[in-house]
Amino acid sequence: MLVADVVVVGAGLAGSRMCALLRSAGHSGRLTLLGAEPDPPYDRPPLTKDPEAEVDLRAAMDVDVWADADEVLLGVRATRLLARPARAAGAPEPLVVECSDGVERTARAVVLATGADPVLPEGWSRPGVFLLHSRAQARAVWSAIGPGRDVVIIGGGWIGCEAASTASSRGARVVLRESGPSVLAGRVPEGVAARVARWLVDAGVTLSVGDEVASVDAGSAGTAIEGHPADVVLVALGVR
Repeated sequence: MLVADVVVVGAGLAGSRMCALLRSAGHSGRLTLLGAEPDPPYDRPPLTKDPEAEVDLRAAMDVDVWADADEVLLGVRATRLLARPARAAGAPEPLVVECSDGVERTARAVVLATGADPVLPEGWSRPGVFLLHSRAQARAVWSAIGPGRDVVIIGGGWIGCEAASTASSRGARVVLRESGPSVLAGRVPEGVAARVARWLVDAGVTLSVGDEVASVDAGSAGTAIEGHPADVVLVALGVR
């Protein structure tokens, strides 16, 4: 069992900033950062806009977790949080973080900065269907999108809109399907949503609003949306 004063679970921007904040506030104890992804901490928003963008936090935002944390463990997931009985009367119960590498890490405090996971409806996971939330997912989806490819994006939120614009700029034929009355419905004022819709159409994106997708199937030549073939299906239905 390894002991740290503070364990930060989650090596995204929030967890990375927390490490810097703790040090700037005078914390001098041992600090451990756990990241489930194998990539160094990175910024997510550029993943939908510019596949070639520098997203590593050290270069993109001058955030260096190695300068603040005593131990940075990437590709290690926290699997369980426990409290063990204190050894001395009146002492706080030590917190124990069980990890995917088989090591238990004990701390006085644990910061949970685990973020969110993208929504993928049951039965939609199949070849040709992509999510765009992590660096690894971005590598996969953009390597599959290029000139002449038929791309269907399900969900007209920020990720769907940004990815649709980027995919079209890469020469793909893009259809954006949104179940609501407009792209960005309920997220921004109607006038702003209408302006974004015009930008997308001008960029070559075909918009289909009020159009709920019931199924993503295996077509004769790959992936199909309710019987209509597509080379790439990007599911952008938000996160939980």
